[in-house]
Amino acid sequence: MKVEDIVLAGGVACNSYLRKELKVRAEQEQMNLFYPAPILCTDNAAMIACAGFYKLKKGETSKFNLSPNPSLKL
Repeated sequence: MKVEDIVLAGGVACNSYLRKELKVRAEQEQMNLFYPAPILCTDNAAMIACAGFYKLKKGETSKFNLSPNPSLKL
């Protein structure tokens, strides 16, 4: 199966160097490249910070020895 389309999304999609390099490579490989306008390229940092703010406001805290947990319930 040949890949025909590439989608660049999330915060990394705002990286102008990455956009430029992927565009060149996609053209070389005759692939379609799709990415949103930079204003729409967001990541989860603001959402996580906001969730943390409200948890702290309720008095919920954690120790600094936490391990990453991508399935953590907010």
